Amino acid sequence: MVPLIWLAANDEGSIIKSKVPPSKVVDGVPMYALDKHTRLGREAIRRFAAENDEVRATLARHVPTGRRNEAAYMAAFYADAAPLATKLVWNGADALEELVTETDLLLSGVPPEGFAPLLAVFRDNLGHLDEVRARVFTQQRSASTGIPSILAAG
Repeated sequence: MVPLIWLAANDEGSIIKSKVPPSKVVDGVPMYALDKHTRLGREAIRRFAAENDEVRATLARHVPTGRRNEAAYMAAFYADAAPLATKLVWNGADALEELVTETDLLLSGVPPEGFAPLLAVFRDNLGHLDEVRARVFTQQRSASTGIPSILAAG
């Protein structure tokens, strides 16, 4: 894929540094790593979507009931796992990135009018998402070591 993107940049591309959202780190693991691609990430995102009133309401307003988990996984991914600290930019790169994001959201059950509100509510609540991820991660580690989670948290 990289050579194709480099060709698309047509020698007019440049490498830029971008700001990425801060992420909580637990035992050396950045919480953005618990995303739609991991079992613990999906569990954390489902819990977050159920706990967070704004996220739950936005999903209910824009996404059919049977597609809300998939939509939440994708929105979480684009909120904090997809942003890159260093990236190649060229004329048309932003439009391509937007097309890919919108296509992924559409395939996850989000209608076009829901793209912006859903991404915004996830980005605005990343702190809460990271708290839930940390809870899920810590509970799993406690369960696998046999230490009760109430003792592990203390």
